[in-house]
Amino acid sequence: HHWVFLGSNVSLLSFLQWKVRRTLAFSIHELALILGDQLTAADLVPIFNGFLKDLDEVRVGVLKHLYHFLKLLHQDTRRKYLYQLQEFLVTDNSRNWRFRSELAE
Repeated sequence: HHWVFLGSNVSLLSFLQWKVRRTLAFSIHELALILGDQLTAADLVPIFNGFLKDLDEVRVGVLKHLYHFLKLLHQDTRRKYLYQLQEFLVTDNSRNWRFRSELAE
């Protein structure tokens, strides 16, 4: 029930500390697997989209499990993310080698 509430009020995520958002970003693909495609599309995709624009420390969690999350989405929705992949090239800190390493993998 908490995720449905957060999903409909994505702005509430901005109040969470970045370490909490990071933890959620690293596990959002697992939540999607549990919730199924309809709830994922309705509630988790908006949260996922917010993580894509977050701090590098949060974005790396999304990046690390990008495949696992996207494979759970319908093909039409998944295709939209192809255009966003280049946004991972822009980082908060160009010296963030961990993020660049994860992107390369």
